[in-house]
This record gives sequence, C-alpha cells and structure tokens, in this order.
Amino acid sequence: MADVLSRTLNIAQAALTTASSTIVAARPGRRRVTIKNMDASIVITVNSSIAAATGTGFPIAAGATLTLDTAAVITAIAASGTPSVAYIEEF
Repeated sequence: MADVLSRTLNIAQAALTTASSTIVAARPGRRRVTIKNMDASIVITVNSSIAAATGTGFPIAAGATLTLDTAAVITAIAASGTPSVAYIEEF
C-alpha cells in the first residue's frame, strides 16, 4: 500500500540552549516530523514526561536529519552554545 501524501506541512526553525526545551509541540493527528540539525551536536527526546539531557536521549550529529512518526512532544538540548534545528511537521 502506498503512503498517502500529507495534506498540511508546518516548516519552522528553533534555537536550542544548554537547557532542555521543546522544539516541536505535541500535535494530535501529526503523521511525522523531520528534524535537521543545522549546527553542533544535539540530543533529542520524544516524550512529554522526560526532559532532554546530555548523555541521554538520541544524539543527532551536526548536519544530520532524523524523521520520527510521532504526535508526541519533541524536546532537545545542546551540549554547548545555541545550535539551531529546522523541522517539517506533516499532518
């Protein structure tokens, strides 16, 4: 069965800090979200009850992209500095 194309896209960027922050809010009905790390390495966590922390979660190297099929909140943290991420939500 072919994957049905998404009808709506939300494209944005977020700046991170060394404190855990939400980069993509939970969105019921979201099909997937693609996150591109535009800067230094970051750590991603997908769960509304767990804050991102260095040494935990899923690391995304500089320039790497991660696609998640989730409607959950996505948080991230920078090891240092203020890296940026870009994301595309499909719903």
